[in-house]
Amino acid sequence: MTNIVNLIFLGIVQGVTEFLPISSSAHNEIFQRLLNFNISLEYELILNIGSLIALLIFFRKKIIEIFKSRKMMILILASLIVPVSIGVSGI
Repeated sequence: MTNIVNLIFLGIVQGVTEFLPISSSAHNEIFQRLLNFNISLEYELILNIGSLIALLIFFRKKIIEIFKSRKMMILILASLIVPVSIGVSGI
């Protein structure tokens, strides 16, 4: 039961600190050490996916505007060429 409470607490910390200009992941690391509690890589992934979903919902109108602009889409796709090629090549 304590593990579930700790996981819920870490989720709340992640959610509250996500919109602050500081690292929400660092807060989770600090609280894990304070609680003497380690979470798995899978839970870290779930926390970050949850943050991504929250940001997509929060900025949905702005994202829709960007997708409607052809110039912005070209700029976004052009900016992804280098990171994608590095990721694919495995450097």
